[in-house]
Amino acid sequence: MMCSVEIMYLVAKLLQFLGSVLLSGVTIYTLWSYYSIRSNLVKLHSYAYKRPLVIPKDYDEFIERLANVLDQLTGGRRVESLLILVVIGFVMLAIGLILEFLV
Repeated sequence: MMCSVEIMYLVAKLLQFLGSVLLSGVTIYTLWSYYSIRSNLVKLHSYAYKRPLVIPKDYDEFIERLANVLDQLTGGRRVESLLILVVIGFVMLAIGLILEFLV
């Protein structure tokens, strides 16, 4: 009996962690691509330090690959798929919290 309680607690914590990672990823992706955080960071850094900010190519390539995969999976409906991911993240967090409360 004790083992199953510990397993349920670990599953609850894992669901909470995965839900928060999913929501964080969607937030970072949305801010980076839709609200042009990248260009504002470059402008702010140039103004503050009087030299341009160099963002590594890897970040831009990763975001572009992520956007391409999202477009392929959803047929170009990126906003709807982001909303679905947000709902899935909140559901994972809620299930994790309920399981933790029950344990």
